[in-house]
Amino acid sequence: MKTTITKKILSAVAVAAMAVQVITAQVINSQGPFSGANFQNVPIAGSNALWSNPSNAQFADGANAAAGPLLNSDNYTDYLRATNFLFSIPGSSVLRGIEITVYKNSSERQKTKDNIVAIVKNNVIGNDNHALNASWQAQSNPVTYGSNNDLWGQTWTSADINSANFGAAISIKRGGGGNSGLAISIDAILIKVYYTTGDSNVYYGGNSGVSLRMQQQAVSFSNNNTLFEFAVYPNPSNGDNPITVD
Repeated sequence: MKTTITKKILSAVAVAAMAVQVITAQVINSQGPFSGANFQNVPIAGSNALWSNPSNAQFADGANAAAGPLLNSDNYTDYLRATNFLFSIPGSSVLRGIEITVYKNSSERQKTKDNIVAIVKNNVIGNDNHALNASWQAQSNPVTYGSNNDLWGQTWTSADINSANFGAAISIKRGGGGNSGLAISIDAILIKVYYTTGDSNVYYGGNSGVSLRMQQQAVSFSNNNTLFEFAVYPNPSNGDNPITVD
């Protein structure tokens, strides 16, 4: 299995020490994607539809939380809020990014759009809206919001993430007219969290193209006695899994 270093977000300094060079770097860990345990309809002023069976958005199993019908252009739903994702981020960690993945259905794909996609911290829905302007697909189609370096406009501790009041919220709108009522459903809401826990040392020697080892991670890239900027994720299970550098 090949794992690729795809985001340059942390610094690693190479130091010449006789014939051996040392790199100190931080490894990005991740937990998830996990499902939430608590699901609620949260009213929005002026909304046109609420969510029925909100707990059906726990797993991607074909049992859906549903909202609608949305009859007119720019009609929108209440929030579907998911919390209690049961993370266990170590207490000394630095949070680096959050991804929310939503499995979505629509009876009319060209007329369905995100209204609000937001993070939930301490049971409060955040102001940073990650809604996409693209229309939905007719079939259940997982869409990921955020990234390994997106903190959704918030400052986080591990306790915030591990809390039962951490989660995500989504509201949907009708993006076009027509005579039929728009039926919307969500099959699952999942969250993945990226974090770092401290520095690790990489020791290597030789010329360009050598193989490096970071504890149980093997790294391959051209030798360069200068400042390196890279992050390693996800963690390979052992040193036999190569990692390439962009």
